[in-house]
Amino acid sequence: MSRLQVHNGKTGFDIKISSMRKIRVDWSQNRRVLLRTTAAAAALGVAFTLTACGSDDGGYHPQSAQSAPKSAEVTAVPAPEDAAPSQLPDVEGLLGQRLVTPDGIAARWSYLPGDDDFNKQLAEAVKAQVLDFTQGLGIDYKPQGMPVGSGLEERGCVLGSSYKSAKEILSDPQLTAADGEQKLSVACDVFFASGSVLAERLRFVTGDGSGENVSSDQTQAFYTDLETGAAAGAKDLLKADDAKELFRTFWHFAVADDFVPKEYSPDSEADAPADLTQALLDNVQSVQFTDNGDTLITVDGNYFRSFNPEDAAVQSGGNSESEKDDSLTISVPLDLASAYLTDLGVKVAQSYQEPAEWVGTPNVPAGNVYTDCSLTPCVAVTFDDGPGPQTPEVLDILAKNHSAATFFLLGIQVQQYPDTVKNELDAGMELGNHSWNHKDLTTVDAAQIQQQVTDTNNAINDASGHTPTLLRPPYGAWNDQVLNVASLPAILWSIDTEDWKLPGTDKLVAAAVDPAVAGDIILMHDIHPETVAAVPQIVEGLRGRGFVLATISELYQGDPVAGDIYYRQYY
Repeated sequence: MSRLQVHNGKTGFDIKISSMRKIRVDWSQNRRVLLRTTAAAAALGVAFTLTACGSDDGGYHPQSAQSAPKSAEVTAVPAPEDAAPSQLPDVEGLLGQRLVTPDGIAARWSYLPGDDDFNKQLAEAVKAQVLDFTQGLGIDYKPQGMPVGSGLEERGCVLGSSYKSAKEILSDPQLTAADGEQKLSVACDVFFASGSVLAERLRFVTGDGSGENVSSDQTQAFYTDLETGAAAGAKDLLKADDAKELFRTFWHFAVADDFVPKEYSPDSEADAPADLTQALLDNVQSVQFTDNGDTLITVDGNYFRSFNPEDAAVQSGGNSESEKDDSLTISVPLDLASAYLTDLGVKVAQSYQEPAEWVGTPNVPAGNVYTDCSLTPCVAVTFDDGPGPQTPEVLDILAKNHSAATFFLLGIQVQQYPDTVKNELDAGMELGNHSWNHKDLTTVDAAQIQQQVTDTNNAINDASGHTPTLLRPPYGAWNDQVLNVASLPAILWSIDTEDWKLPGTDKLVAAAVDPAVAGDIILMHDIHPETVAAVPQIVEGLRGRGFVLATISELYQGDPVAGDIYYRQYY
């Protein structure tokens, strides 16, 4: 026998539960309550009272918003349909992302330049689904490029794709992987843009390789406000730290609409039980908004029915024919929204009620936009010995392809082209130290090493306002003295294009693109006209294989450690 202790707000008492009823309580992650346990308690005659329901007139006045106009009421409404807006916004300047793997994964989403918090939430949502999918296949996920010619240059959301049926998504070549016995497809849409508020939704669909059998279908929406910098998933627009009013409201309608008998509901007038409130939040299915600013919050109806003793058998694995799976939706007028929503949530509701022209996507270079190289396969293209007269052309090519690179600069060249150095930094590129005049640092004494590094750093700082944190020793030559005196990480390479031999465009492109794998550091020189001429095809070829062209620091998810040597990133 085991014991379940229940508190009704006045007294505490124990209920003996037969160990033959396999009731499990999971206190991990957010202290989520298994509703089966609550249902069992209700089935054993543990009575709660609901004293905050008021009249069953179809309306509800929040206790925390007594000053609201009497006409403002929360009402129960039919569950909202998952339909595309009449017109999706045309938002320019987003940075499209795309991930395709030979394991059946195909994902699209778009970053909002200048909003790293929003972008990180999108990436983490995609990564969570990718990891869950690959774990189900029994493999460890590692970012990897696709074969040459895969045609993955075109990236980002396909307009209206997240509103297609699950089977359509799994069968659309733009949205699904060509290979894989099981498939995960991620579609996206930017579905709202008003004033400084923007929203993107991700649709996650899994199924078999034929696309005919759908095994899961989930939707997540994310909102951001450029004015305040706040960003959150739709469900996180609800007040999680003060959800008493949400708890009271839903229990009012749960009783009024016969989801659960009044005598078996918890006392919602008292402080809402933390665990039951968290369980309610965990069972929120969606948070949506109407054009007049009302907030529609939908909760799984089984959360409430688990309190009904008549449904206890179902919750314990009994007769599935009697199980009810419909939901309960409430509509919260804007006048009452502050009792239920965070500040960002209220701002979103206001933006729906009074739409405005989108403020415009911030003009942020690709190298300054959030990148997660543990999710999307990245390579670091690096250029040595510059800047030179053709470096601006390289910068233009990278910008047009939403790509970044790292430039290892010679002090003597910086002195000659200071404006180009500033333009490199402003374009989102990373600046590194390549010594003053390409001296083999292993052949000079400590004082000369120090002078080579310090003078170059000072020149770069004078030109751009930035002091490099990376060193590429000339010729890749290093020893302990070089590492100790320079006190910077030594960045070498895993792919040497040998462009200094002037092999011709085709061979140079093949040398950079064909062997690349995620984590590679590719060596080139922006002082050779032949290299500059090949850069468009190299960038296009790498992007066509699905690679993101990232800086060294992005590749390593932060600054490499001083005194260490780096040839490539391993996953």
